[in-house]
Amino acid sequence: MSAPTAPTFPVLGASTVVRKWIFEVNTTPSASATWAMIGAVTNSVFKPDAANLEDDSDMQSGGAGSQTKTAGSASIALTVSRKPLAATPTAYDIGQEFLRAHGIGKYGVDNSVKMRICEYTPGGGPRIEAYTGSFACEWDPQGGGNTALDLVGINLAGQGFCAPITHPYPSS
Repeated sequence: MSAPTAPTFPVLGASTVVRKWIFEVNTTPSASATWAMIGAVTNSVFKPDAANLEDDSDMQSGGAGSQTKTAGSASIALTVSRKPLAATPTAYDIGQEFLRAHGIGKYGVDNSVKMRICEYTPGGGPRIEAYTGSFACEWDPQGGGNTALDLVGINLAGQGFCAPITHPYPSS
């Protein structure tokens, strides 16, 4: 009997960075979507399928614990800097404004936004992951002292599954 062949590890390149993610919101309720990118993101956490795990340990496990995934939920937590548009200094980012309008004083379906999330590194890098889903929107100004920048937390809680989609900006 011959010895098993050792695995061959691929040579990998540089690590990707978190800023590769772009977040877009659909600003039209019609069948043909109009996607606006959320600009000035300074921090982001995207979880396309955060697991809800339940303990399913039993007395026959010999003391070993066990958990089973019973549900999943998507979430997006963004921090954005409130900056006016360079070309129109009296206007804010279109994507931010759409989320603000849906996050303050709106409830139920009026608080729901359709998001598209995809990895995109200008000039190269993987363009594999892309998702879409509906989210409840929370607009949370961060406040601060007189030298603080105007930052806003945007919390988006998934409403149903965050579905993988064909990448809208494939590598060429």
